Amino acid sequence: MNQSQLDDLAKLLAASLSRGNILALASTALGRDAKQDAGDDIGNSSRLAVRMVSALNQEDRLGDAIATLRLEAVPNSDLAFGLTRILQGKNLNDTAALQQLRNKYQPFLNSAEFLQSFDRVSRTICAIGLGRPVNELVGSGFLVGPDLVMTNYHVLERYLKIDGAGKILADAPGDQIFCYFDYLSTPAPDVPPANRRHASTVVEAAEDWLVHARESLPYDGTARSPQQDTRQYDYVIIRLKKAIGNRPARKGGGPIRGWLDLPQAIDIHSTNIRVIVHQHPGAQPQHFDIGEYIQLDPSRTRVQYSVSTAHGSSGGAAVDAKGNLYALHNAEVESNGNQNLKLNQGVRIDKIAEDIAGASVSLVNAVTTNRSASQFWSLNDDPRNPEPILGRMAFRDAVMEVHQSGKPRVLVVTGPPGSGVRFSSRLLRRILGAHVPAVEFLPRDLQSLLPGEFLRAVIEEIGIPGTPTMPKPNPNETIQKWLRIDLPQWLYKVFEEDKRPERQPYPIWVIINAAVAPGERLLWAENLKDFVATLAGAHDEGQVAIDLPQLRWLYLAANLETLPLSGIEYRSDDLATDEEYDEDFAECLESAWLAIIEKQAPEQDKRKIMSLARQIRKNSGTQPVRSFLALNLREMLLDELENQP
Repeated sequence: MNQSQLDDLAKLLAASLSRGNILALASTALGRDAKQDAGDDIGNSSRLAVRMVSALNQEDRLGDAIATLRLEAVPNSDLAFGLTRILQGKNLNDTAALQQLRNKYQPFLNSAEFLQSFDRVSRTICAIGLGRPVNELVGSGFLVGPDLVMTNYHVLERYLKIDGAGKILADAPGDQIFCYFDYLSTPAPDVPPANRRHASTVVEAAEDWLVHARESLPYDGTARSPQQDTRQYDYVIIRLKKAIGNRPARKGGGPIRGWLDLPQAIDIHSTNIRVIVHQHPGAQPQHFDIGEYIQLDPSRTRVQYSVSTAHGSSGGAAVDAKGNLYALHNAEVESNGNQNLKLNQGVRIDKIAEDIAGASVSLVNAVTTNRSASQFWSLNDDPRNPEPILGRMAFRDAVMEVHQSGKPRVLVVTGPPGSGVRFSSRLLRRILGAHVPAVEFLPRDLQSLLPGEFLRAVIEEIGIPGTPTMPKPNPNETIQKWLRIDLPQWLYKVFEEDKRPERQPYPIWVIINAAVAPGERLLWAENLKDFVATLAGAHDEGQVAIDLPQLRWLYLAANLETLPLSGIEYRSDDLATDEEYDEDFAECLESAWLAIIEKQAPEQDKRKIMSLARQIRKNSGTQPVRSFLALNLREMLLDELENQP
């Protein structure tokens, strides 16, 4: 990125993320050093964003942070649109162009089905690079099985040959075909891969890489193309060296990457079918464009749609609004007389599925699935500086339940020092992602902020523009009315007026970190404890509460007595009773080895790994057991990585 793009990225982060989430984003790439890099700017969003972007750029980790944003940002949010604009090399301050980009996609991106499927589809997309003598990215592809990628025949044509009997054969070794997953930000990766690190995940093709193929169609997309079905479906299925579809998409763990299923039928008769093409146009980072299905080609084997693509888009996945495969994108369509309607096309995926079934080709191998495999095992995605997370499954489940349902809206974590209470705030951000605002108040804040100052800090962290003036206490009324009615009503109005579909910042998490050091006592600022309780839903019997469904609360403390819980429904996670150390160690180790060592853990028998954990625990002394085990697990991983060739 040039300096202008770096400046724009810092502005976008400051406008879109809370200070805590900016720091959390940087931590996913820089690890525990991010807070140190923040310096004195941690209290100012703009300066913090500039400092973090600079640190990420200097450490060559900017690509990792942008990839995290691309994966976590809601597709129709200001953050996503702004990031797309910056990665296109265009000025973020060009509001007219930014609005034009938003207007193009907004009608489609409000589809709940699309928002749910977008990440799932994006994880399966790759850019395809060829080694000698090409040495460049040549097209796009996508997973159709754990170790199988589909792309166009014409993308790999230089590596294929046809024998005298008309059979398609491989004509190059698999170690010269490279699939780059998670290529979400510039610069482009090296082809073939070099020592320069890159945020993408590259996988070579297997030695016996050619699974099945059909030739491309002469004059495809033009008036000279055949009028009948010649079964020239322009596709190749490549077998990869490893089953990346069975593994987490991120190095720190999380959802399994997965693949796209081939449907036996698609809708070619309805109108207004939305088509989204995921692609790597012109060797660029992964893009998508949205349009509508227009018509079939004369052979009825191609679907044509109003979607923008470019050279390099060939082999991209064209999906419908539900994320189901619709076509294998393969060509631009010659003008049909309407100069204002640019069409592109893809081979019908149901035709390809029928052809594959007829050839008795099996696409899916055994799937590796277990509960721990879909969980994050590290607070960051840097395998060279991991921060292991042992267990906390009850907390993870509770966060998602509270976040999605709001019943209840308060989650309480208690426990003795060293049990992981304060660690919970970082884990919450990891679970929810950078796009979910999370505002944290430390013990020093709770002891110094008055209610009005507390509320102003929440608003500033969220970044709501044009906030109206906060009401002041009425000298003719009690201070309690101001705290329990006037201020909550004002906040309710602020939230209601901020209902802009492109923002989607809600719900917001407010973290009340009341976990003080051993021997210290938390003395809340005047009226703040009762005010926090009111915002979280507490009210006197017979009093109508001011409902604030946009807020979620995470309370952290050594015990319940410190917290404003009277009259509030809440979920509780008591770490004083959480002693499943050995099983948590085993699950974390298994997930970590699968994600970054890319093989089974050193002890395949889970009972042996748990026995290892018990041996390690004997040496913990006075150190907190969970953090001691995490530290040892980290050292095991680093030793293994260092010994890898």
